[in-house]
Amino acid sequence: MTARRGRLALAAAVAAVAATLLAVLGLAAPASSTDLDFRFDFGTVTPGQVVADERAVEVPVDVTVARVEPGASIDPASGAFRVELCSPASGCVAVEDLLGRALPAGEYALRVRLEVAATVEPGAALSTAGRIVLVERSGALAATGAGPLGPVGILAGVALGLGALVLGILAVRRRRAGAR
Repeated sequence: MTARRGRLALAAAVAAVAATLLAVLGLAAPASSTDLDFRFDFGTVTPGQVVADERAVEVPVDVTVARVEPGASIDPASGAFRVELCSPASGCVAVEDLLGRALPAGEYALRVRLEVAATVEPGAALSTAGRIVLVERSGALAATGAGPLGPVGILAGVALGLGALVLGILAVRRRRAGAR
C-alpha cells in the first residue's frame, strides 16, 4: 500500500511541475505593442494666439497604455500646450494621465491645444511631437508581458510545483527506508 502512495505522490509532483512549466511558458509570451506617434505643426504663430489641431486615431484591439512620451519639443516659455486622447464614451484625458489606463478598441481623437506666450516673437514656428505606447490586452499585462497570473503568481506556481516534487521524493525515500 505504501509503495502505491509513493508512486501516486511522485506522479502528482511530476504533473504539478509539468503544469507549472506549461503555464509559465504559455503565459509569459510577450504582448504585442504599438507605438502611436504624433506630431503637430502649428506653423507660424503670433503672441497670445490659441491654436488647436485634431487627428483621428483607431485602436483596433483592447489595449493598455504602457508608456507616454508627451510632446516635449515646445519650450515652456513658448506657451502652454495640452495633448489629449478623446473618445465619445469617456471624454478627453490628458496624455500624461493615460499611463496604465485600459482603452477599449475603437475610434479616438488625438487633440492638441497651444496657447502661445505673449513673449514669443511674431512669426515663430512651433511644433510638438510625442508617442503613446499601447500594449494589447489579450490576457497579457502591459508592464510585465506575463499572463493573468502575473510574475508573482507564476513564481508561486513554480514554488508549489517544486514543493510537490520535493514531497513526492521524500515520500519515495520514506517508503524505501521502511522497506529495508
